[in-house]
Amino acid sequence: MTVLQLLLTLWMSFPVHNIPNISNQKILIEEKICSPDYEALKAFYRSTNGGTWTNKWDTTDCTVTGWYGVTKDDENRVQELVLDANHLSGSIPDELGNLESLTAFTLEYKPNKWFAPSWYWKT
Repeated sequence: MTVLQLLLTLWMSFPVHNIPNISNQKILIEEKICSPDYEALKAFYRSTNGGTWTNKWDTTDCTVTGWYGVTKDDENRVQELVLDANHLSGSIPDELGNLESLTAFTLEYKPNKWFAPSWYWKT
């Protein structure tokens, strides 16, 4: 018997009962629906030094579900952005103006620390 035959015989005699049989099991795949406001929020996170926030966002999750301070409406659009006492710094990017359903925007008060883009002051 050759070494190859011996190895093959040993391999064939190895019990496979520990390998799960998934042929009859249903596999549930959840569809991930990204928020249309994801890119604007990502830009906001970057420009306000999100990595240093007290409550950070998982910017790899495009659904923005469970992101601290973010409330969405029934159409998956950002409705409220409340991030006071979260140690933000930097500037507010123009992309935040793309949040079409935004009705509340609250940040920590820092005199002379924030630059707000022109869209923020429009009514």
